[in-house]
Order: sequence, then C-alpha cells, then structure tokens
Amino acid sequence: MLLVVVVFIGAACVDDGATTDETVASGLDPVGVVAALLSAVDEGRFDDTAPLSDSSQAGLLSLAEGADANEVVEALEDGGAAVVANFWSGFAQTLEEDFDPGELELEAGDVITEEDARFVIVTATPPSGDPLRFVVRRDGPWRVDLMGTFGPVLAERLIPPVEALLSSANSNAGVILTRLRDTAPSLRVAAQSPDVAPASHQLILTLIERVTRAG
Repeated sequence: MLLVVVVFIGAACVDDGATTDETVASGLDPVGVVAALLSAVDEGRFDDTAPLSDSSQAGLLSLAEGADANEVVEALEDGGAAVVANFWSGFAQTLEEDFDPGELELEAGDVITEEDARFVIVTATPPSGDPLRFVVRRDGPWRVDLMGTFGPVLAERLIPPVEALLSSANSNAGVILTRLRDTAPSLRVAAQSPDVAPASHQLILTLIERVTRAG
C-alpha cells in the first residue's frame, strides 16, 4: 500500500487533436515515463530519474525545504540532477516496503493544454490502497512535471519563500522568479483538480498569483 497520495490533477483544456500514445525520440510515452521512473525509484537508481522528470523544478521545489537562493540557482545551473535524485530518494522513503511497480495499473488520461504546454495525467493504481497520479509534460521528451504533481502538496510551504524572493534585492532572485513563472501552466492544471480541498485550492491560486507577479 502506498503511504503518499499525490493530489489528482484534473483536466484543464483537452487537446482533441492529440493522443496519449504518441512517442518521442526517447521512445517513451507518458505511461512509459512513469513506469520507468517508478522502477528506478523502487530499485534505488535515483540518478536515472533525472531524464524522466523535470530536474530544474526539483531545484525550485527545494525552496519548500528551506534552500536559499544561491543553492537553488546552483541547482538550476548544473541541471539539477543531484537535487532531483535526492527528491526521488525522499519519495522512495514514503513507500511501503512491499511496493512493487510491476503490480501497478498505469493509465493515461487525455492530453491537456495550458499556455501551449501539453500535459497528460498518468494514474498508477496499486492492487490495494490509494492511486498515485503524476502530471507528465511534453517538453522535448515527456517528463514528469514535479510542480504539477507535487505543487499542490507543497504550495503552502512555497508561498513564503516566493514572497521573500519578490521583495529581495539578491541578484539570484530574478533568475529563480523567472523559472517559477514558467511553472504557472503546471500550477494552473493542478488548480483545476476537483479533488483538491478548498483551502488547498486557494493556496495553489495564491502561489500562482505570486509566481506570475514577477512576469
């Protein structure tokens, strides 16, 4: 049984002309990306998670854990591979010892468009327990969108550091705020989830307002 429940991300705008089974140069469609990612997490191959998820967003999410502007910019500059490996290592610790990705039923939803970005929701349902739902974004190859998947859970903890960046004279603040602005489509997809509690929904909207303010 899975201990962590990733918030369901509802549909924003469906692109009727696209299908979820299209592949990219890597050969992985959205379901394949999630399957490969969960296998890597289960086997402790955390370095292999970087090509399968948005590494730069891992650096941005580290703001919720107290990372300062210098640390975040360093992660952005080096591609964030170490940070995303650490992120998924932490995620692995939330799973039950008998977690088996081979037992999951993976299902992709419709393609969603938001600000010309394309997303697919992949649901990973275990034989028992709650499903995990991942937002996968097309950006070259399909990758798990960390802000769309985990932003609703971390929104409350992200708002204060984003507000601090907005009022900061630190030269790195502008770099981070620009990257945060780029995550607005992911957060908008998250905000439209019917499963998000009203209080959490408002926090996501507040975070969207903060990250777009710099733009």
